[in-house]
Amino acid sequence: MSTAPASPPPTFASAPLPGWSGAALDRALPDLAPAARSPVRFRGSVEDFVVDELPAYLPCGEGEHLYLRVEKRELSTNALVRGLCARFRLREVDVGYAGRKDERAIARQWLSVPARALIDELGAVRIADVEALGVRVLEHGRHKNKLRLGHLRGNAFTVRLVGDVDEGALLARLAVVAEGIPNLFGAQRFGPGDVSLRQAERFVGRVQRARSRKETFWVSVVQSAIFNAWLADRVDDGSWRTPLDGDILWKLPSGAPFECTDPAVDGARAAAREVVVTGALPGATLRSAQREALTRESRSLVRLGVDPEAIRAHPAFDGGARRPAVLWPDDLQVTPAEGGVNLTFSLAKGAFASVVLRALFGAALEDAAFADDPADMSLHAGR
Repeated sequence: MSTAPASPPPTFASAPLPGWSGAALDRALPDLAPAARSPVRFRGSVEDFVVDELPAYLPCGEGEHLYLRVEKRELSTNALVRGLCARFRLREVDVGYAGRKDERAIARQWLSVPARALIDELGAVRIADVEALGVRVLEHGRHKNKLRLGHLRGNAFTVRLVGDVDEGALLARLAVVAEGIPNLFGAQRFGPGDVSLRQAERFVGRVQRARSRKETFWVSVVQSAIFNAWLADRVDDGSWRTPLDGDILWKLPSGAPFECTDPAVDGARAAAREVVVTGALPGATLRSAQREALTRESRSLVRLGVDPEAIRAHPAFDGGARRPAVLWPDDLQVTPAEGGVNLTFSLAKGAFASVVLRALFGAALEDAAFADDPADMSLHAGR
C-alpha cells in the first residue's frame, strides 16, 4: 500500500534570503583609492579586537538585581550566561545583558543577575565564583531592574589590523566614512557562509512562536536580512540618506520617531544630522512607513519573494522595530602599528564594527574569526 508523500514544510520566502554582502557599502561610497591592495586581517588574535560597552546607566546601589561589569576573553556572552546559570542554579531568563559581544575579542560588558544568588551568608558578593568562569569582575553594584537587550548607549572599539595598509588612502577613507555609511547588519549576524540565516529560515518556516533566546535570535536574523536588502535598494536609488514622503524618521539624538510629510524640509534636517531615515525590522507592532516610503519597503519585500501579509500574520514576528539607515562612527582615529594599523572608534548601539572596517578596506578585509573557525558563530555577534 503506497502512502502519500509528506507535505513540505511551510516556507517563508520563495527563495533563500540574501545574506551578508558589502556591495552596498561600495556603491554608497565615492570612488576612492583602496586602503590596501592585499588582504588586511581582522581579529587575527583575541588582543586585536577590544570592545568596551558604553552603558545607558549605572547601578544605583540598591535593588534586587546585581550588576556585574566583567572582562572576558574568547568567551561569548551566551557561553558566559550558560556558565552563570550552571554555577549559581539560575535560569537563562534570570540573567540580563544589554548586548551580545563577540567571542574572538577582549570584551567588557555589564550583566545582571538576581542578587540573592550571588550574595553569601556574610553579605559579600561571590566574586571568586564568578571569576572561576574565566572572566574578571571589574565593577559591581545593585540596581532595581534587570538589564535588557538595548540598554546601552553603544560600544567603543580598539582594533588592530594586520596587512600592507596605505595610510594616506586610509586617512582619505576615514574622512568619508566619518560622514556616514549605510548602517548594515554585519556578517556576524548571518554566520560564516550565511549558515545562521539558513537556520533562521528553517525556523520561521515552521510558523510558530519564538520560545527561546536562540529562536528569538533567528527571527532577528531574518529581520536583518530584510533590512539589509531594503537598505541596498535605497542605496541604489540614492535615497538612503534622503527622506521620502512617508518615511519614519528619528529625531537625533533622542530617537523620537515621526512621519515625513515634507521631504524638502526634512531633507535639510537630515543633511544637518538632526534626523535620520529608518528602515523596518518587520513585525506586527512595527510603526509602518506610508505612501512612497511604504511602496519602497513593500517593493523590497516582494523582490525577496516575501509576502508582507505573511510577516504580519506570522506568530514569531510579534514585535517589530525601526533601525537608522545611516551609521556615523565617532572618534575615528588611526595610528601606525607593527605590521599594520590600530583603529579606535565608537558606535551607537546595534551598529557593527565590521561594517565600518569593510567600508574602510573594501574587499581586502579578511575576518580571521570566520576564516579560522568555520563553526556557527552567529550567537557571538556583537550589538
